[in-house]
Parts: sequence; structure tokens; C-alpha cells
Amino acid sequence: LNLIAVLLLLLYHGTRTTISRIEKSMSDGNSLWITVSCSFAVLVAVSISYKYLEPNRGVDWKIHAIYCAAAICSVAFIPENIASYIFTQLTVTLVGAVYPIYRSTKAVCTPDEDDDKEWLQFWIVGGPLFMLTAWVDDVIQADKADAVWLGCLLFTFFWLYFP
Repeated sequence: LNLIAVLLLLLYHGTRTTISRIEKSMSDGNSLWITVSCSFAVLVAVSISYKYLEPNRGVDWKIHAIYCAAAICSVAFIPENIASYIFTQLTVTLVGAVYPIYRSTKAVCTPDEDDDKEWLQFWIVGGPLFMLTAWVDDVIQADKADAVWLGCLLFTFFWLYFP
């Protein structure tokens, strides 16, 4: 019951921040639809990759090094006008809270306890990261720095899916 309350609090805070950030950054009517479409496209990509990729449990460190290099290059070299639509608070909320809530609920409903442990580990690390986002959002005022932070956070959440 306490876990559900914490998850709902995270979701509420992320959604409230997301709506205010979208309203603030929206310059025309199409901007909102592009942002929402990009966020849901990232969510679909994450759910498809979760279905087909297997965690390696830290056995092969080369995969982690390649992933970190690809994530850093993606955050650093995606043009700012594209990154502003992909690396948003809405995307981080969907990938960092909504999808894990779905997967955690699905894991709890299975008799296997290993998937329960994996998602518990995600929430132990991901919960504080998600809460840290609200604080960093208040501290960072530059849009470019905000996109970099959200991009790094997005890739971190995805990496946490596959320990």
C-alpha cells in the first residue's frame, strides 16, 4: 500500500511538472502534438525493446560500455530542436514511472519472484532519480541543459530496465 502511494505521488508530481513545462515551451498548436507524439513513440520503442532484449546481469561489461557511449552520443549530438521534443518531462514520466508501474504490476501477478526483485531494484534506484528530476528542473533554467539532463535521465531509466 505504501509503494502504491509513493508511485502515485511520483506520477502526480511528474505529470504536474510535465503539463506546466509543455505549456511554457509551447509556441504554436502543433508543438504540443509533436511533443506528445514523440513521447509516446519513445514509450513504444521502450516497450518493444523490453520485449526483445534480455538483461545480461552485468556479465558482459562491453555491452554496458557500448550502451553508455551510444547514450552520451545521442544526448550530445541530437540537434537541439529535435531534442526539445524527445527529451521532455513527459517522456521521462512515461518511461520512468508509467511503464515501470505497468511492468511492476505485471511482475507481481506472476508466480516467479525473480521479476519482482528486478522491479523492486528498479524502484529503489529509479524512485530517487525521479524525485531528483523535480529538484533539478527547478535549478536548471537553460532549455539546452534541461534537455541534456532529461536525455541522460531517460537513458538511465532505460538502462535500469536491463541490469
